[in-house]
Amino acid sequence: MLFSHIFDYVAKLFRGRKSETVTMTDEAITRTLSSGEAESVRFDDLEKVYIVTTDQGPFVEDLFYVLKGHHGSTIIGQEWASKVKLMEMLFKLPNLDLEQILRAMASVENQAFVIWREDWA
Repeated sequence: MLFSHIFDYVAKLFRGRKSETVTMTDEAITRTLSSGEAESVRFDDLEKVYIVTTDQGPFVEDLFYVLKGHHGSTIIGQEWASKVKLMEMLFKLPNLDLEQILRAMASVENQAFVIWREDWA
């Protein structure tokens, strides 16, 4: 199943990631890894946004935002999402699925919640 691969990817990706940084402008969000590699997605290029939760909380980060664009994508952990106020930008998306956001925030299992798709706009 696609989502099981996402959980494995997220778990591997976020082990030992303390030196990453996330920056957000009105146009894009960029996650820069400790290696210097950067993942970026422009908001006007977004195709899908979903929230991935894991069963690893509450003592480790267990909620991640996946922003998938046509020409780039990135995964932002809840800690950085709060720091850069990602939800403020997401609330500007037309037809954002607030019910799915609430379900994701309450989840304590390995799940993925689609909260916005381009074809919902």
